Amino acid sequence: MKKMVAMVFFMFILSIPASSFALLGVIDIEAAVGGWYTSPSGKFMYNNTTGKSDLEDVFGFSEEAFPMGRVKVDVPVIPVIYVMATPMEFKGDAKANFTFDNQTFTTGAKTKLTLDHADLALYYGVPFLGLATLGTLHVNAGINIRVVQAKAEMKEANLSASESMDMTIPLPMLYLSADVSPVDAFAIEGEIRALSFGYGNVMSAIARLRLNAFGPLFVTAGYRYEDISLDKDDFEADIELSGPFAEVGFAF
Repeated sequence: MKKMVAMVFFMFILSIPASSFALLGVIDIEAAVGGWYTSPSGKFMYNNTTGKSDLEDVFGFSEEAFPMGRVKVDVPVIPVIYVMATPMEFKGDAKANFTFDNQTFTTGAKTKLTLDHADLALYYGVPFLGLATLGTLHVNAGINIRVVQAKAEMKEANLSASESMDMTIPLPMLYLSADVSPVDAFAIEGEIRALSFGYGNVMSAIARLRLNAFGPLFVTAGYRYEDISLDKDDFEADIELSGPFAEVGFAF
């Protein structure tokens, strides 16, 4: 998680010189940071034959708040570059016995699941749509590469046994977004990232209300939903993550 948090701040460091070009009208840049209050549900397992265990009822995970950050750079001719990072780490105390990596753990064991997300989207807007709607509607389509850092650590409360797994999972996805802005001060935005492939199905949806506060500053509030189904290298998961978020940012 520390690496993913560092990535969020690194994105903003990169955006500082870009903002100088934005002021000259060469490029457009948008950046935001915020927090996501996330409710987990579903099941996962690693290298065992007893079946997947429930995130809440077995591993003892509950709602958590995580940071999130994004940077979007729009340069003429080339696709818009959109980077988003979301570190996620759930911790709990097991509410029932479970098996992880063919090791049995008992009630009260210390559990942790990390699902750090990093997204890189490249997209174009639908030609002439913004012009035809006098700038009130934009629709964008492209590709998205998501990298998930999945890590789990299980320890008996008395430290008599422990097991862990750590893997990086690349996920190619399609990207689609739209925004409606009836007035300059307010906009409704939506994003979808999704694809079905050999080792899973992933769908990410974001709905966002945006208020342009003053100057380049804006604030947003919205809802985010993640549906992750994976079966790769002995890691099997059917997980849903959802909850509200809020952001503050700037756009030039």
